[in-house]
Order: sequence, then structure tokens, then C-alpha cells
Amino acid sequence: RCSWRHLASGERCCATLPSAPSMSCCPPGSEPYLAADHKDEGTTGTADRVEYYKVGEGQCGLLIIPDIWGWNSGRTRAIADELATKGGLSVWVPKVCEAYQGGTDGDGLPPDFDLGTRNEEIVPHYFQNQWSPEKVLPQVKKVIQAMKDAGVRKYGLIGFCWGGWIGFHLSKEVPGNELVCGISPHPSVHLEGVLGADPSAVANACQCPWALFPCGVPGGEGADPAIYDKDGDLYKNLERKFPGRNLTKRYEAMKHGFVPRGDLKESGVQEAVVECIQDISEFLQRNSLWRGELEMKVSTKKPPGFYAKAAVAFLGGLEAREAAEGREAQAAKAPVESLKISGLGDAINSAVAAATRAEAEGVGVITKVETSYPEMPSGRGCAQIIISMKRKV
Repeated sequence: RCSWRHLASGERCCATLPSAPSMSCCPPGSEPYLAADHKDEGTTGTADRVEYYKVGEGQCGLLIIPDIWGWNSGRTRAIADELATKGGLSVWVPKVCEAYQGGTDGDGLPPDFDLGTRNEEIVPHYFQNQWSPEKVLPQVKKVIQAMKDAGVRKYGLIGFCWGGWIGFHLSKEVPGNELVCGISPHPSVHLEGVLGADPSAVANACQCPWALFPCGVPGGEGADPAIYDKDGDLYKNLERKFPGRNLTKRYEAMKHGFVPRGDLKESGVQEAVVECIQDISEFLQRNSLWRGELEMKVSTKKPPGFYAKAAVAFLGGLEAREAAEGREAQAAKAPVESLKISGLGDAINSAVAAATRAEAEGVGVITKVETSYPEMPSGRGCAQIIISMKRKV
């Protein structure tokens, strides 16, 4: 029987068993439903009877497949609005998860659904039928056609939780020059287990690189399986196909679902959400989708030299490097045209050091320095610096 404990330990054979009655998209202890509290900047529309939320314009697009609370829950649309504005992207959020007991705004699970106590109502049959890739992908493709009709030429994908599973299957069918990259915070590709399939094998058929952001410590409450880590079977399969072009980063202090559903008042959640959105932006930039100014938020979690090196890499770009002598392969990265470096409190010195290092190495020019004293969630103010830079040609 496939279980969370087996998947967490990386025992691949357990994930391939045909019967997985306890398996769900969200592990025990995951973040619960979060109501949307956001003024939409976009509009809704319909593509061949499939509804969607759309914000932004441009030839570079982003398809966001939400978690099982659907297209209008938590921070889903707030994230869509932010990425459209900052990244210059045409962002689309389809309504494709058939409503259970009315759903949330007609999509996915209803607000009062507790996965911890009501899991058996939907597992495994909903994931094997109504919410399976076979049923959902035809609807997603109708929205993709609407994206193309609106002028989108290439796009990336963000799949939250269940949406990451759907995204992996879409990546099997869409060529890599169209769907150029996939991103999944707290992925749920392990749902392959409810279909009697191997989650790691799905990666073998993907036609684009992926960035994965699993949560928790494998085996713990609210934690994603180890298959998504550097030494996990799923990630290793991605690396075999796209060496040096994938990314995995585990948010050990966070619970599954934190990006769209975590309570920002809880310790560390807001900082982690901001950090993950920055990771997403950087991966989109790496894959030539990001059209706006990239922001690097400096913190005290890493030494000043890390951020200085990152600033130089962003503005100067990186050359491709093959794996050799214990070093991992590295994909080429084009330089960004502009970079905003920001730091709060004790991180201000690191932000200044990063900017001056980039200028000293001749890859960028400081164009503007701003200081402020914003109020933090605790109610107290904190000194902040924002340094704007342009690439030196």
C-alpha cells in the first residue's frame, strides 16, 4: 500500500502500487483553505465553455493551474496579478477542477472541506476520474488556445499542489519551444500513485525543465516526499533530460500549500512566500520569459558574498558549463537589463555590498537609491534600502 511514509523515505516501489487509498494531493498537516482577500486587477472570460481569469498582456505568457480549492481561493489571483505587473506577462488561471459540493467559486473543493477528516470522500476516485489529467487536460488546452489567440507565443506554467501534477502531464504533450518551463511550489506529482503509476517516471516524458519547491522535512507533518529533492528519483530524471536547467529548493520550515494558503501572520510565512515568488521570478527570467525588472531581496539568511555573486551573475549573465570534476552542469543565463536590490534592517549592508560589487566588476550601474521605514507585520517599523541598477553595456 502506497503511503506518505514510504514516499517520504524515497522507496520508489511503493509509489507504483495500484492501490493507494490514503494518498491525496496534500500530506497530513498541510495548510488549510484560505479565503481570497484581494481586489482583482484582471478579468474573467470563457474559452469554449471553460472559464478563466486573465491579467496582463504580451507575447510571453504564464499559465497558473491552482490547487484543489480552485481559481479564486487564497492568494492565487494576487500572485497572478503580481507576476503580470512585475514580469510583463500575460497570465491566465483556468477553472478546470470540477466542483465538489459547489466548490469555491464553482471550482474544486468547498471552503469548509477539511482534508484531514474528509479525505476519503474524494480519495482516490476523484483523482482517478474528475480531477485526473485525462479529464482536465482537454479543458486546459482550450484556455491555452485562447492564450495563443490573444498573442501569446511562448509560456511558462506554475502548478500549485494538484496543479503541478496536471502541469507535468501537460509538459509531456506540449513541445518545449512553446511550454518553455514549469514551476511547482509544494508539488503533488506523487498523485501518480493513485493511478498505479510511478511518479518519478512522469519526469522522463517532460519536454521542459522544472523548478520544484517542496516543503517540510520528509516524513514530518505537512511535508512533501523526498522524490522532489536533489537525490530524489523524480528530480534526477528531470536532470537527465535537462542537465543543469532544473531547480529544487526545499522550504523545510513551511507546510505544504504555504504559497497560496499559508497564514501570513504566522512566523516566517510572509518571508517565505516573498522568497518563493522571487525564486519563481528568477526561474522565469532564466528561461527568457520575464520581461520586467527583476528584484533581489537580500536577507541575513545567507552571507553577503552570496548576494554579491548573484548580483554579478544577474547583470553579467552566465556561460553554460558541462558537469565535470564534481561540479554540476550549469545552463547559460542571459543577463537582465535591470535589477532592483532591496534589504531590510541588518540586511542593508549586504544589499549595498552586492550593488557595489556589481558596479566594481563593470556589469552594472547604480541608477537610484531609495530608503524608507515600512511597517512590518509585527506593527513595528524597519529601515529599508532599495537600489536600482541597469546593466552596463
